[in-house]
Amino acid sequence: MVLAVSTALLGSGCAGNVSNDPHQGGFFGGLAGLSSGAYQKRVDDQQANLAAINQANQQLQVQQQQALAEEQSGKQVEAQLHTRLTKLDQDSRHLRAMVARLRAKSTESAQEIADLRDQTEQLNHRGAELREKIVHTVEEREALAQQIGSLEQKKEVLYETYQNLLTR
Repeated sequence: MVLAVSTALLGSGCAGNVSNDPHQGGFFGGLAGLSSGAYQKRVDDQQANLAAINQANQQLQVQQQQALAEEQSGKQVEAQLHTRLTKLDQDSRHLRAMVARLRAKSTESAQEIADLRDQTEQLNHRGAELREKIVHTVEEREALAQQIGSLEQKKEVLYETYQNLLTR
């Protein structure tokens, strides 16, 4: 008899305001949610949402690790660029000292010495400009590395020219 009454109540409008939320549906809502599969659908939906959130979290963790690795790599490249610029500064000072020795040794090569001094000052000035341009993007670091390489080549040519003048 109780079963017939509850079935009649469910079939009639009494259970019409029943919620799919187990916290709000009461006894009849629970029966309706269980029998209709609404509770299971709600659980499945929440599990799908949780899986999507976990996947997004994993992707963010991977991206974070990649960003940290890129940052570390960038710092290493910057340190190498600083080292190369420091070496260029030292070499420039050495070249200036060589110019001074040449000036003291001979006045017959005054024009060559003046040209070498100008080139040395240009090298020093360009090195100072590049030092101010230490940057953080990969493209900018690569361009700066190329410019430093060009200056290093010019420095080698200047060294050879100075050595040739010293040995005359």
